[in-house]
Order: sequence, then structure tokens, then C-alpha cells
Amino acid sequence: MAKKFRKDDESVMKEKLPRLGLIELLLNQQGMPAWYSSNKFPIFDKQRKAIGIMGSIQKYEKVPVNYSRDNEMEMVIEELRVHNEGTPSIAMIAN
Repeated sequence: MAKKFRKDDESVMKEKLPRLGLIELLLNQQGMPAWYSSNKFPIFDKQRKAIGIMGSIQKYEKVPVNYSRDNEMEMVIEELRVHNEGTPSIAMIAN
């Protein structure tokens, strides 16, 4: 993976053009592989020499997820919050 990131960075610096919509497999906050969309932009000095790269990254969502509210489930969650003084943990719900 590092070789590909470095290759993309070098391309942005050399061509002085952004790389947009790169789909990359990265580790998420839990350490699990997940797909992300990234953009890389060259940073220029006053003489228009590429001196660095900046970028953005976001979780890749090919199809937007539309969640509908489940009133019955929301009532259960609210009941759990009231009786447990806060947001219930996954372990507590599983038991």
C-alpha cells in the first residue's frame, strides 16, 4: 500500500495536477480494512513549484444508505437509556 501512496504523491508533485476520487483500501478506526475515497492536491510556492501535497479522505459510500426510523426500535432504545442512565453498550444489549 505504501508504494502506491508514494507513487500517487510523486505523480501529483511531478504533474502539478490533483488526483481526485482515488478509491483506496485503508484501515478504519477499529483496525479493519475499509474503502475510502481520497483526493490529493499539490501545494505550490510563489514560483509555482510544487512543494508538498494536501488531501482529503472520506469513507467510500458507493450507494447512499437511507435509514428509515423504526419507531418501535427507538422506543426500546429510549427505554434502555432511561434505565441505564445513558447510551447502552453493545455488550449490555447483547445480554
